[in-house]
Amino acid sequence: MEEKNISALIKAKEEFKEGDPFLMADCSGAVFEEIEEGRGIFKLRYLNQDYIIKFPEGEFAFADDFKEDKFQLEKNGCGRPVNKETNIEDEEDHTGDTILISDQVLMLYYLRNASGLPPKGRWINFLELPQGGHHHSCFIEDAITPLVKKLAGKKENFFKGVEALGGEKGEMGDYGAIIPVFPKLNQAFIIWEADDEFSANGNILFDAIISTYLDTASIYVMGINATLRLINRALL
Repeated sequence: MEEKNISALIKAKEEFKEGDPFLMADCSGAVFEEIEEGRGIFKLRYLNQDYIIKFPEGEFAFADDFKEDKFQLEKNGCGRPVNKETNIEDEEDHTGDTILISDQVLMLYYLRNASGLPPKGRWINFLELPQGGHHHSCFIEDAITPLVKKLAGKKENFFKGVEALGGEKGEMGDYGAIIPVFPKLNQAFIIWEADDEFSANGNILFDAIISTYLDTASIYVMGINATLRLINRALL
């Protein structure tokens, strides 16, 4: 899995460096600061946390402790997860204290491919995405099942996590919420609690515009990583 993630990161960086940084910033809602011609830094908010991304290298740092020389010292772009405090390599850390390789890939693809189009105001599930049926069962297992298992019957915890991620209550299910994953992409989380007839259930929805920002494989990663971050924040 690690080798696959590193290969994906290399590919994402190659595509990222070919983009127009000013157009990428405009379409994605990120901020780009040019340092010199052809070189600069993006500031991008992802799951209510700000990140610095170096252009054209595609290297990452946390915005709140960004230093230019950190890129040279830590070589964050070499394909390791970057831990905020310890630089421990931990691809399973969903606290937000580590910039996971999968999150690095996702942010680079978001910047490179964002269309800038406004939301359609219509929610769709994973199955409705292009080729979504190919990975729908895996998405249920990796995202929806953990959401229900960990947060069904824990409404107070659920909204604690939603608040930590900058989300707001949504009128859906027994309780639900909308979380801004990126500046121009929201994700909805829905839970139905168990009763005498049915076991607890849930769903994860995306605005119908999402495929103009990310391909289905990237949406799969976004859905899972956002869910795991929500669970982590909810149960702290």
